[in-house]
Amino acid sequence: MKTIVLFLFVLGTALRVTAGSASIFFDFQNNPYASGSATIDLNAYGATSITITVTTDAYGASQQGGGRNYNGYAEAVIGSSVRSESIPNGSDPLNISVDNSLTLTKGPDGNWWAEGVNHGTSVAVSAFVYVDGENAQGVGTAACSIHWIDAPPNQPPGISWIEVPGAVDSGAVYGVSARGEDADGNLASVTVWKNGVPFASWSGSGSWADAGQTTSDVGPQSVVFTAQAIDAAGAASPVNSQTVTIQAPAPVHYTLTTLAGAGGSVSPGGTYPAGTVLSIVANADANHDFVTWSGDAGGGSNPLTLTLDGPRTVQANFAVKTFTLTTGALDGGSVTPGGTYPYGTTVTLSASAGATHYFTGWSGDVSGTAAAVAVLIDRAKFVLAQFEPKAAQIISFLPPGNQNVGSVVSLSATASSGLPVSFVLLDGPAVLDGNNLTVTGPGAITVQAEQGGDDFHLPAPAVTDSFNASSSSVLKYQSAGRTLLQGTRTAEGIHYVLGNP
Repeated sequence: MKTIVLFLFVLGTALRVTAGSASIFFDFQNNPYASGSATIDLNAYGATSITITVTTDAYGASQQGGGRNYNGYAEAVIGSSVRSESIPNGSDPLNISVDNSLTLTKGPDGNWWAEGVNHGTSVAVSAFVYVDGENAQGVGTAACSIHWIDAPPNQPPGISWIEVPGAVDSGAVYGVSARGEDADGNLASVTVWKNGVPFASWSGSGSWADAGQTTSDVGPQSVVFTAQAIDAAGAASPVNSQTVTIQAPAPVHYTLTTLAGAGGSVSPGGTYPAGTVLSIVANADANHDFVTWSGDAGGGSNPLTLTLDGPRTVQANFAVKTFTLTTGALDGGSVTPGGTYPYGTTVTLSASAGATHYFTGWSGDVSGTAAAVAVLIDRAKFVLAQFEPKAAQIISFLPPGNQNVGSVVSLSATASSGLPVSFVLLDGPAVLDGNNLTVTGPGAITVQAEQGGDDFHLPAPAVTDSFNASSSSVLKYQSAGRTLLQGTRTAEGIHYVLGNP
C-alpha cells in the first residue's frame, strides 16, 4: 500500500487531498485459469472516495495448434456490479478478459454510495477466468486493486425552478420544471411533486439536470409544487416550494331545448349558466295524459328536475286519456263486461236476460230499452242493466168428456196471461189438427194443453185430460148361436144381443 499527499489550489486556497492505492488480491497462474475473492472494509482507508478495479485475463493454446473445443469465461464482480464474458465456441489460441471498475463515495450517513446504490460500509469483490480446450496451455490472471482519495466533504446539491408560473387560467396548459445542480458532479436524482404526488423526475449522474412536464387544472384552486435534488452519496437539497394559482373559469352557459309530443305542451327551453337546476313542467290537454320524458331525460316525474351540465334536449310525451267503463246487472241477467278504453272510443254493450227474467232497460250513464246500446267513452261511466222476473201463468182446460168414434171435438183452454194455448195428443185413437180433435176409434184418449210463455211470462204448467171414445150400439133379438144376454128380471127367458146397427 502506498499513500500520496496532494495539495490542490482552488481559488487561491490550498486544499490537502490524500490519495493512496492497495492490492486486494492478485492470482497469476501458469495455466489458463485464475480466481480471487475478498470483502473490502471501505472505512479502513480513511477516505471519502474509493475506486475499486477488478481485472481478469486468460490465454490458452495448444503447442501443435488447431486444438478443438476451445471455450472461455471471465467474470469480474464488485458488489452488485457484475461484468462477464463467455466464449462458448472459440478457436485455438483463445484469449479472454473482463475489467470492472466502481467508484464509491462516502455519504453523510456513513454509508458508501455508487451510482445511486447504497453499498453500506463493505463490499464483496471476486474474479474468475479460464480457457479450456484440447491440449490447452497458457496463463491466467485475476486481480483486484483499490485507489482512494480523502477529498473535502461531499456538498449537497442545490435545486431551483426553471419554469413555474404564478397564475394561469382555468383549464390552460402550463409547464413546471426544476433544475438540480451538484458541484461535486455526482447528482443522482431530481424530483418534482404536485400537491404531494410525484409529478416529474430525473435520475442518472452528472452535475445538473432538469425535471418537469406540462399540466392543466380547473380553478379556482391553488396548486403547490415542491422540488428536491439528491446526489449519489444520499445528500439532499432543501425542498423548494412554489404555488400556482388557478383562476376561476369563465362562466359557461348551456342551451336547454324542450319539445312536446301530440296532446300537450311543455315549459319553454332557453340558455342558462352551467349547473343551473331547472324545473320542467309537462302540461297535457283535456284529452291526454302525460306519460314520460325522452331525449336527455327519462321517467315519468312531472315536473322534471334537471341539472344543466351540458346542452340538453328533452321531450314530453303524451297519450290519449283512458277511462273506466263499469257495467253491472240486476238479478236475472248479465251484461257485457266493462274495461278501460281510450278517450273517444265507442263501446257496444249488450244485456242478456236469464230464462226467468226479462230486460227492462238501462240506467246510470245511458238509458233506453234496447238490449244493445252504444256508449261513447269521454269520461268514466257506469251502466246498469235492469231485469224483472217473468209473470207466472196457469191454464184452464175444459174437459171434452167421453166421445163417440168419428166425433170431431173442438178443444178449449185459456191461459191466465191471455196467451194462446196449444194442444198435444199424448195417446189414443185420434187425430189432432190445431185445437180440433177427430176421434178415429174406440179407446182412451189423452190430450195435453200447453202455453210456453213469452218475453214477459213463464211457461204455464201443462194440463192433461183423458177421456174415452166408443162406437154407437143397438139392442137386437138373438136366436140360437148368438150371444145371449139375460136380464135378471126377464121371466119369459127372452134372449137379446148387442150389435152394430
